[in-house]
Amino acid sequence: MPRRLIVTYRALPSQPNFIAEFSDWNFDTHPSEFEFTFQLPAGAEQVALKPAAPPLAAKKGSKS
Repeated sequence: MPRRLIVTYRALPSQPNFIAEFSDWNFDTHPSEFEFTFQLPAGAEQVALKPAAPPLAAKKGSKS
């Protein structure tokens, strides 16, 4: 079981992070299938996603 989750925001100045500590796991609970079934909210609409853009080509003359 995971004990710690660390999220680092690399795009922000000084790269702040969030740390979550997990403890006291309870394995005696048994959730129903219904609790894990997606329920579409009233008025929700499906949105078509655009295809992903192709990766950028390496610049000409750049040395790797």
